[in-house]
Amino acid sequence: MSAAKTMRKPHRGKRQKSIQAQERFCGYLFTVPVVIINSIFIYLPLLYSLIISFMDFNLFKGFWGSKFIGLKNYINMFKDPVFWISFKNNIIYTVVTVPVLIIVSLILAEIINRAVYARGLARAMFFLPYIGSASAMSLVWMMMYNPQNGIINDVLRKIGIENPPLWLASDKTALIALMIMAIWTQLGYNIVLFIGGLQGIDQSLYEAAKVDGASAVRQFFSISVPLVSPTTFFLVVTDVIASFEVFANVQIMTQGGPNNSTSVLTYFMYKVGFAQNQMGLASAILWFLMLIVFIITIIQMRGQKKWVHY
Repeated sequence: MSAAKTMRKPHRGKRQKSIQAQERFCGYLFTVPVVIINSIFIYLPLLYSLIISFMDFNLFKGFWGSKFIGLKNYINMFKDPVFWISFKNNIIYTVVTVPVLIIVSLILAEIINRAVYARGLARAMFFLPYIGSASAMSLVWMMMYNPQNGIINDVLRKIGIENPPLWLASDKTALIALMIMAIWTQLGYNIVLFIGGLQGIDQSLYEAAKVDGASAVRQFFSISVPLVSPTTFFLVVTDVIASFEVFANVQIMTQGGPNNSTSVLTYFMYKVGFAQNQMGLASAILWFLMLIVFIITIIQMRGQKKWVHY
């Protein structure tokens, strides 16, 4: 009996290894279509853009008609004053919109999560702008920002402000106007994710805090904020990336004006590539933008250990 058992064990081990190998093969097989699609539509175009960033490439010359010029596109990019204006606008846009989005959406998510009635309705109302068409939302906000008959300036005049802002028509307020719209659009997405994070917190913690006499504000800062930090970290990363990718509202509402006051890196890249037909220079701007986003993401990933509690 013991000899028979010892003879079976190797066969059983081989069978298990064979099954595991088949499962791994099936797993790899399922990933093949994704790898092929990503290679065709993401990795190869990125590699191509990296190559042409070192060439005087444009749509008329084509790849084989273009010359290798080394780092000249990158040097010209750094010499262009509009590039630095666009980069500065991007930094301002990110520094303002991301903290406001995180703080306001977390507070609203806490209020909605504690609400007894209409919780689902409130969540849906905040989320609707996020799923709406970017072009449609931009056109609506353009009408609202109209200095003469827009609803915003109409309200401001009725409350006693005789000379309301020109909004998109002024280089002092155009970027502010775009940031207000961006916050309004993105807010619902953040709120929905924060509500999901808040609902994952053990309710007994809040009940114990109530017994100890902690107010709702104290519970928010002592329980909600620390325990929802993984969601906060995720949203900070995605909001920062989104702020550097902003394009549609700039293209539709201001075209980078007035006086380049709303020009951002993505719009500057588009203008250089398609309006000026300097695809090599546009590719250099793209890789600079990707490098900035990568560096910011790495800094955030390393910094999460100090304030994210899993």
